[in-house]
Amino acid sequence: MEFKTATGSHLRLLPRASDSLSSFWYHQLPDFEELVFTLHLLRTGDLFVDVGANQGGWSLTAAGRGARVISFEPVPLTRERLLTNLAANPNEIRQRVSVSPVGLSDFSGQVSFTADLDAGNHLVRDREEAGHPTVSVELRRADDVLRDTNPVVIKIDVEGEELGVLRGGRNILAKPSLRAVVMETFRPANFAKPALIASEAILLEHGFIPMAYEPWKRELMPLIKPSDGMQNTIYVRDHLTVLALLKQAEPMRAFGTKV
Repeated sequence: MEFKTATGSHLRLLPRASDSLSSFWYHQLPDFEELVFTLHLLRTGDLFVDVGANQGGWSLTAAGRGARVISFEPVPLTRERLLTNLAANPNEIRQRVSVSPVGLSDFSGQVSFTADLDAGNHLVRDREEAGHPTVSVELRRADDVLRDTNPVVIKIDVEGEELGVLRGGRNILAKPSLRAVVMETFRPANFAKPALIASEAILLEHGFIPMAYEPWKRELMPLIKPSDGMQNTIYVRDHLTVLALLKQAEPMRAFGTKV
């Protein structure tokens, strides 16, 4: 079943393969605060980097808004579904999206990923996961593959390997163009875990502060407690500049109204 996103791009719900996209059908803008923040912040021609793009929900929604997109998806079957979704779009959207077959981490090399968990595919680290089908994928450092780019927003959703992405992307995090990182954290549950503490320390080194976004009022609010937040966290640098851009953004329709 093919349908349009809130930004006019097309997505396809594929048989037995729609786990990560059905929320776009049911909710139009899933991960509502974080996705609307990203769409309000991006301008036509801005670069959006989608690390862990899966079947392309975020990537294609951003491309429909006019952004250029680099989508990183290392699992072959998932990437094939992403390319199927990309092919369903008109040329003006397709030409904005570049799909990379590698994952990002703090080293370069071949590793094993699970291959049958759809949106939950992840790096295999121990024998307990030996029961799942696996596939060999290539990992690279963001500082290597994104060296010549100037992203405005980076989204990271890599099933617990976010710290590796950040460690391998310190030069990218330092780029003046980068205004925000949107990262899956499950902060209320993980705030005391060493990996999230280390990830937020790297982000803070580069000036990124955890914040919440109120899309209807277009307001940013700092997350004061380490346990504040939701599944995803928005990290913002130079929040006054970002806030001005958010308030100036063209609205879009969601839930029968403008946001």
